[in-house]
Amino acid sequence: MKQTRKRRIAFWMALAVILGGGVCVLACIVLLVASGLGQVIYDVVLFPQTIKIGSAAPDFELPTLSSETIRLSGFRGKAVRLHEQYPELMVLSIDSKEDEPVVRAYMESRKVTFTVVLDGAGKAASAYHVYAIPTVVFVDSDGVIRARYVQVLSEAQIAASLQAIGIEP
Repeated sequence: MKQTRKRRIAFWMALAVILGGGVCVLACIVLLVASGLGQVIYDVVLFPQTIKIGSAAPDFELPTLSSETIRLSGFRGKAVRLHEQYPELMVLSIDSKEDEPVVRAYMESRKVTFTVVLDGAGKAASAYHVYAIPTVVFVDSDGVIRARYVQVLSEAQIAASLQAIGIEP
C-alpha cells in the first residue's frame, strides 16, 4: 500500500515538473516576442520550413467581402489601380479562419479600402506558412515572392520591398 502511495506521489511530482517546465518555456517565448526578438525566433526556428524569397507564390482562390472570387494568379502581369500613391500596387489582406460578419465589421470600423479575402479554412495561411500576425508578403507581377516579413514594417522595409517588386517608392 505504501508502494502505491509513493508511486502516486512520484507521478504527480513528475507531472508538476513537466508542466512547470512547459510554463517556463512558454513564458520565455512570450518574453522574447515582447522584447522584439520575435522576428529572430521566426528566422531561426520557423523560416527553414516556410516559403522562400524568389520562389513562386502559392496560388489561391478566395471570396472577398463583396462576394467576388479572387485568384492570385489572375493578377500576374497586370497593373491594378488600388492605391493612389502606388497605382501599380495590388494590396490584398487575407483574413484567416474568421466569420465574414466579424471581418466585415472590423474592416468597416477601420475604414479599410483595400481588398480583403476570406480564408475560412485557413488554406492560404497554411500555404504561406503564416505563423504570426502580421505576416506581410510582397509578390511581383510574375508571381514571385520578393520579400516576406513577420512584423509591422518600417518605412525603410516598405520602400525596399516595393523596389524588390519593381515599384519605385
